[in-house]
Amino acid sequence: MRHLLTLLAVLGATATVAQDLTHASTIALRSDHGLYLSAQDDGRLVADRQDAGEWETFLIRRVPVNPGGTMHYGQHLNLRSSHRRWVAGEENGGAKADREAAGPWEDWTIHNAGDLSSTTAIACGDRVALKSSHGTYLVAEEGGGVKADRGAVGAWESWTLQCQSVAPKPIQSLSDLGQNEAFFLRDLTSGGFVRIDGDRLVNDSAIAY
Repeated sequence: MRHLLTLLAVLGATATVAQDLTHASTIALRSDHGLYLSAQDDGRLVADRQDAGEWETFLIRRVPVNPGGTMHYGQHLNLRSSHRRWVAGEENGGAKADREAAGPWEDWTIHNAGDLSSTTAIACGDRVALKSSHGTYLVAEEGGGVKADRGAVGAWESWTLQCQSVAPKPIQSLSDLGQNEAFFLRDLTSGGFVRIDGDRLVNDSAIAY
């Protein structure tokens, strides 16, 4: 498979969070109960974490993959956990983060929780709803359980979108780089950052270090 790579400018030691959401950004989702969505290493999804750490961080991939520009409500996306597994909404209403590849069940439509017909730009801090390919919404239940079985959006189906890092601006030309300036390489198909493993280049890092 042909992979598209891009040079990304380094934003600095501290991530700069832009206002609008873009492809390949990393996010956290906080439920109406004030707790974060978390992907466990066995593929379970829970919403019972007080703070957003590595397991509560998800990488967004626009569907179809298109690295340019701000994302808008009504668009489709995939969510990848820190364990490099895709979040799936299952036919029986289950929700898991255990898929090695993204197919139809890993396709989510992102909506403004207060206006499902909105097609405006998605901003960090917005209240969003995620609809599975089966037409049901991701829900955080009071006990911390997570499902994708709700037919309408209410408080429990609303999530506050917190941007952990917004994808750096692509470099259009090598002349954009200053002398001795560092840069990242990102695979725009997978959203992963390229790292060096011995004598190989591997594009499996969810976060740039």
